[in-house]
Amino acid sequence: MQINSILSRLKLQKKFSSRLYYLCEECKVISGEEPSSPAIVIVSRKHYKEVRKTYSAVSKKEVRQILELQSKGLDIRPVTKIMPNEHEDGFDVVSVEFDQSLAQILPSAALLIPESTLLATSAEARLAISAKTPAGDLFFCKQGELAHSAFRGGLITNFHSFLLACGIPSDVEVLEFSEEEYRAFLQQQIIEAEVQQVLTRSSFYLSKSNWSARQLHSLYLLPLLSSALTLGAIVIYLTLQGVTLESRSKELMEQTAGLIDKRIEIDTKQTRNRDIYTELSSFHEVHPSWWLVGAAMDAGMDVSRFQYNDGNYFIRGKSESASRILGELNALERVKSTSIEGDVSKSGSKDLFIVKIQLHEKVSSSEG
Repeated sequence: MQINSILSRLKLQKKFSSRLYYLCEECKVISGEEPSSPAIVIVSRKHYKEVRKTYSAVSKKEVRQILELQSKGLDIRPVTKIMPNEHEDGFDVVSVEFDQSLAQILPSAALLIPESTLLATSAEARLAISAKTPAGDLFFCKQGELAHSAFRGGLITNFHSFLLACGIPSDVEVLEFSEEEYRAFLQQQIIEAEVQQVLTRSSFYLSKSNWSARQLHSLYLLPLLSSALTLGAIVIYLTLQGVTLESRSKELMEQTAGLIDKRIEIDTKQTRNRDIYTELSSFHEVHPSWWLVGAAMDAGMDVSRFQYNDGNYFIRGKSESASRILGELNALERVKSTSIEGDVSKSGSKDLFIVKIQLHEKVSSSEG
């Protein structure tokens, strides 16, 4: 649901505009409405940095725990986006880390939205913006899920050099804004954004300063105000509950799709292993010791080569654990000894290795 739909239904457009601010060294109301206390603050690119990190071989739950520990104790929590990285068997994390000194000029409570993150919520698949801001000329470009932003300066002397640095084709159409036009564009962007997009790409700031005893006692003298606040909290809770349920539903759908893909992958591997095993089993007359390959596959090894040389058998392949394969083959009754030939290397998350096998004399003689 778009924010504009909620504002129209509750007739709060004017009040919303009076509480929407832009922060660049100081908070200023975006629209020409009579300013009220800031509730939603769009933070200038000057006051935060974007950090990209890759976490390999970890689950999404572990990544969230790591990010929670890193943000613990900060006055302003970062805005994070977690994306899967299949090549690293982990996740890529893009974090917007705010300048903590902003806590000195922020209101006691506000929803902070990084301006580049807000621009990235645009429905346009390809977007390029050159805007005048109080902090300087801001360049922004978005292509698909990737978004980049930077101020003019250093090696970035113009928008063309910015596009080259980001690896974006220079034939993209650029939207140019003056400072006033840019503020209006930001306001339009947040109004047209989905509620879920704003909540997941923002940080809620709450001042740690303590209330005085007089302020606490004043709550008892204002029962009508307390009732109004309670009613407002119920309305907000029901709205957020709907957003949370929708988010949870999408997350469960993604998890279900992931499990189905994993099941298909496992079935494909089992079918392939079964076909290979069936094919190898049909060659007993050609090589009496094909049973060694079958035993290695039963132990969980993906076999890629099998050869015999000078009384020894060599099986090349990969598995989750080289030592476990070695142990299970060594425990076979007809096997005299097993060892790793050469080094054990990594292939993705699996061990790649060669097993050298010697059989008892009775079996070896039959091979000749």
